[in-house]
Amino acid sequence: MFDQPAPASLSDKLSNAIYRWRGIDKWPEAEATVFSCEWVLGGRYNPGHYVVTYSYWANGEIQEGSYSEDGSETQSPYQKGDTFSIRWNPRNPAKSYTANNNGERNLIWIPIVAILISILIVLILFGSKPAVSTP
Repeated sequence: MFDQPAPASLSDKLSNAIYRWRGIDKWPEAEATVFSCEWVLGGRYNPGHYVVTYSYWANGEIQEGSYSEDGSETQSPYQKGDTFSIRWNPRNPAKSYTANNNGERNLIWIPIVAILISILIVLILFGSKPAVSTP
């Protein structure tokens, strides 16, 4: 059964709202089989993450998907052949959603940060106009 994690933070609550707004909660459910789970080294501020690649049966065909999952290099979240539930888009069966897709949740912050930076720039450029003195 597909279990959407309970929202614990603001980003989780926003993610859940988008999940419902996009109608993902109504997409068909399928069992995904892990093909690989590989550790990818991160950069300066990110120690790394796992890329989980999986396959699932949707709309009469086998589809493939992948997502990033945070974790520890010493403790893989999945082994080849493990299964978990996904939801797949009935309009585009090659698109799927996993309940533990940290990558998609983290992407929510990109437009939020871009909007905040834009507002800050507008305020800096146009917010403090010098007072005009009249003779």
